[in-house]
Amino acid sequence: MAGRERTSADGVRIVRDLPGGAVALLDVEPRARGAAVGFWYPTGSRDEADDQKGYTHFVEHMVFKGTATRGPEDIAREADRVGGWLNAFTEREATCFHCSLPGSALPLAIDLLSDMAHRSVFDPAEFEREREVVMNEAWAALDDPEESGQDAFIARLWPGQAIGRKIQGEPEDVAAIDRERLVGYWREHFGPSRLVVAIAGGFDPDEVLRALERSLPRDAAKSAPRPTPPPVAAAPFRAAEAGKARQTHFYAGIPLEPPFDRSDYWALSIASAAWGEAMGSRLFLALRERAGLCYSVWSGAGLSRDAGLWSVFASTRAASFPKLAELYDAELARFASGGLEPAEFADAVSHLAGSTEVGADDMEFRMRRLARQWFFDGNPETVEASVEALRSAALDSVNATVRRRVDPTMERRLAWGRVGARVEAALGRKERP
Repeated sequence: MAGRERTSADGVRIVRDLPGGAVALLDVEPRARGAAVGFWYPTGSRDEADDQKGYTHFVEHMVFKGTATRGPEDIAREADRVGGWLNAFTEREATCFHCSLPGSALPLAIDLLSDMAHRSVFDPAEFEREREVVMNEAWAALDDPEESGQDAFIARLWPGQAIGRKIQGEPEDVAAIDRERLVGYWREHFGPSRLVVAIAGGFDPDEVLRALERSLPRDAAKSAPRPTPPPVAAAPFRAAEAGKARQTHFYAGIPLEPPFDRSDYWALSIASAAWGEAMGSRLFLALRERAGLCYSVWSGAGLSRDAGLWSVFASTRAASFPKLAELYDAELARFASGGLEPAEFADAVSHLAGSTEVGADDMEFRMRRLARQWFFDGNPETVEASVEALRSAALDSVNATVRRRVDPTMERRLAWGRVGARVEAALGRKERP
């Protein structure tokens, strides 16, 4: 492995120049009996052209529908037979096919995932059958009030841009997908030269590398380089939009400007934990526990290669929305100007460090961390290193990031569902008597 491999300072093995140009990230946990492996590709819905809406998500479905040597039922049963489970997901930035199973059975999972990812046949009958499945998934999303409102918010935030579209596309987009064009898209974007294999758990790394050598295609087809995306432009808005919901769903977001580094990630994670991610967070205590205005309330900080979003969600009765908006405005002003207090900073760090340590027993959690860190800055780290980074954070540094990044004047807002004059006025969209 000389010249092909390096071990990061915290112990994650990074193996390069596997067949086809793939990269492997290995996190061995000797105490674990299980393992998780993910085949990750840096292609998501935002990489689709205007006439390719829904293609990435459809590929995710079709790789389960048969290869040259395995039928759909064979694929379904192979992981089941050893007590494992097989799944996949599509995001705006990436697609992952993954399997969790006993560590001793990892070679089987690697062979299965490689076969699915690179040797699927896209059988015409299976294609049409799966089109109906994916259209039903798209219709189901339209029936989910919280998801529909989130989609409406993202579409307003990044209008006319691929990053602002629904990941699965609209039902009419799915209906228009052409099989031959889909196969071409798959071959272009899902070749082994773009593959990152992330594995965590109890396994023999040398055995796993031999399995990758056997299973990955050696004559990789040419893959499209990941293009440099156009600058992401966030539109300003405060809007009310009627939707099929019994409540008023409140979505708020502050666009975050790149570039981002690991210190931004940890600072914003700590700040969001204190702001709205835990039962002891400011928003949960202020809006739910003290005022009783909502059941659901949460916050998040998401960073991608060229865009970021500081976000909040809450839902309440339309009659209660003005009071919720008033309390939220007061909390946001206090948070943006004053940052975290020492006690809540300590609680947020302890919460994140503790939840990371609990998650360390879940090998799929660890596998996903590896790939996301790789795509973020090329430096995957162990759970122990992440916990140390959290516990080493400084309150002054986190508060400086909050003051620099969390600007209430930049916040975009959408009230979705039950709306009316009072809701519109509470948003600050227009004055109403």
